[in-house]
Amino acid sequence: MGVTNRTGNIPPSRKTSLTAILSALALVGTYLFVAIPNVELGSVVFFIIGLVFGLDIGFSSMIIASIIFSVLNPWGGFYPIIWISQAIAWGVIVVAGYLMGLIESEDNTEPFNAVHLGIIGGFVTLLFDLITDLGYSITFGVPFIAAIITGALYHVAHIASNIIIFAIGIPRIVRIIRSEFAHLIWEQSIDTSLHE
Repeated sequence: MGVTNRTGNIPPSRKTSLTAILSALALVGTYLFVAIPNVELGSVVFFIIGLVFGLDIGFSSMIIASIIFSVLNPWGGFYPIIWISQAIAWGVIVVAGYLMGLIESEDNTEPFNAVHLGIIGGFVTLLFDLITDLGYSITFGVPFIAAIITGALYHVAHIASNIIIFAIGIPRIVRIIRSEFAHLIWEQSIDTSLHE
């Protein structure tokens, strides 16, 4: 089965190192395109972490990365409610990846192709934007609908870019992790059942 291992057979010290590395990778993905509003790779990284490594590493990486990003946010200062909303939104993406991994494990098939992944990427990005709009609305006292309307163009760019990133990136990255790095991560190798 594709993801039966999750974190069960990752030694604790390796799990700690892996969490730190994945947190850093998510941060790099979030900062990489910071000059282009709402184009980011952090969401797809969190989705893959949930899919391949499960909820414990997924949530740990998300909390670490979200705290660092919120404190060193290039778009403004640290606002606790906005940080909480962003952490919840990224948590939703981790859970979505985890659930996809469960479906893959149960039937040992390839239920998700590029179209499915693009749709999932668009949907979780929409949820992310709505949740963070709510945080913005609460923080600054802006009506929620006004926050959505004001950010609509940014949301379209975010959703469109993540549809492409999820569809193209996830099959390739997951396959590389499972085929090239499995022996460095898990105590026994796993198969590579997720393809395009």
